[in-house]
Amino acid sequence: MQMQVLEYQPVSAILICEILPVMKFEEAVCSGDAPENCAVCLNDFEVGEKIRWLTNCKHIFHRSCLDRWMDHDQKTCPLCRTSFVPDEMQDEEFNQQLWLWDH
Repeated sequence: MQMQVLEYQPVSAILICEILPVMKFEEAVCSGDAPENCAVCLNDFEVGEKIRWLTNCKHIFHRSCLDRWMDHDQKTCPLCRTSFVPDEMQDEEFNQQLWLWDH
């Protein structure tokens, strides 16, 4: 008999995914200095790839790399540890929502 392991995404990750912008890599290049590769997987960014742009620290990552990072209940940038939640949303009400959804 095989045991089935259920995978789930932390609710806080779901909420944060909803507020972080997703764009194509070439859109990030047009808007300023963009790194050549993703700091999570170390692969080069390519035209057409979906990325997540962290509005607080301005770092970018492949969407799938950052989403996997958040699946492990990480709530800060993998490079600089700045919070994913934009500064203007960091209020007591939003933090209570994250806490309530996590518990």
